[in-house]
Amino acid sequence: MKKKVRQSVNIMKFVCGGIKPTAGPLKVQWDVLWRCNSKCLTCDRWQEKEGREIMPFEREKRLLEELAALGTFSVAFSGGEPFLRKDMCDLIKFAKGLGLTVSLNSNALLIKESLAEKIIDSNLDMIYFSLDGGRAETNDYIRGIKGGFEKTFKAVKLLREKRNEKPKIFINCTVNNKNVSELPELVRACCEAGVDGITIQPAHSCDEMGFYMPDELKLSHENIPLFNRELGKLMRDYSHLFPMMEDYFKYFGTFIENPAELYKFRCVAAYTTVQIHPNGDVYSCPVAFEKMGSLMDASFKEVWFSQKADDLRRKVKKGDHPMCWFTCVAPVNIFLSYFHPLRLYKLMNPKLMSHILYKMGG
Repeated sequence: MKKKVRQSVNIMKFVCGGIKPTAGPLKVQWDVLWRCNSKCLTCDRWQEKEGREIMPFEREKRLLEELAALGTFSVAFSGGEPFLRKDMCDLIKFAKGLGLTVSLNSNALLIKESLAEKIIDSNLDMIYFSLDGGRAETNDYIRGIKGGFEKTFKAVKLLREKRNEKPKIFINCTVNNKNVSELPELVRACCEAGVDGITIQPAHSCDEMGFYMPDELKLSHENIPLFNRELGKLMRDYSHLFPMMEDYFKYFGTFIENPAELYKFRCVAAYTTVQIHPNGDVYSCPVAFEKMGSLMDASFKEVWFSQKADDLRRKVKKGDHPMCWFTCVAPVNIFLSYFHPLRLYKLMNPKLMSHILYKMGG
């Protein structure tokens, strides 16, 4: 309860225009290694070799302790592919032992029966599997691994058969020109597989993170009406699978065509969310446009409450930052914009509140 009060006060300070937080980030996005065993057209992480620096395991555990002490609710592990690390489930267990809500993004390629059992034993709250097409040939082309589509649904089946209530299983789709027409097929397949939800974001270019968007995949102006039309039908017929608010999806076309318009939503980056790289570098968000500090040189508290971090928050508040529409940041920006007398009614959406409370461990 004390942690919830602390974060509630911190969020209200943000809503009222504050810059310097009074608590740690509500959610931490943490890439735990550089390497990946997918070969996605939109990312170059799979070209990473062994040996690039990551934080020692003992430093990672101390970081989790620091976050818990600062009032953080949620840690989202990602990569690269986190399960390339043999100690990944140990890190999840340690985080859960500190009372943190833990999610993980994976490509599902390594999940066989033994790993599925370890995942469930770790008490992981949520797992997100990346799937970029409603048909095997589309997904496997974009993600560069033959059989990847089938392996994803095998992983879903394994976890569903073995779990009790955890982890909740989500599919995350990065929408682009090649798969936008397949959204209905993707959603139907997910529904039949019994996943708990689907998250969707547009393809991004992000040099620091190794994300880029080939011309053939960039969601075009011509395909935005198709996306809106198909998603509208899906959110009507499969509303239980979409935890995010309609306003997030409404602005996909804006992000593609006129991203500057989205600066009307104050970004929560470096205030309620933060991005940590495998080597301990701390950034405001997945775009990683400006480094806040290094966890190999200082504690997280020292980095988080530093003058450099405050200067970065001022820049973010002024809109002096690249625009993104990632699922881990943009929905929170929109949600906090609802704390306005004319938009308070939007906070009363039961499905949205239920998802937020779940992610906060409530």
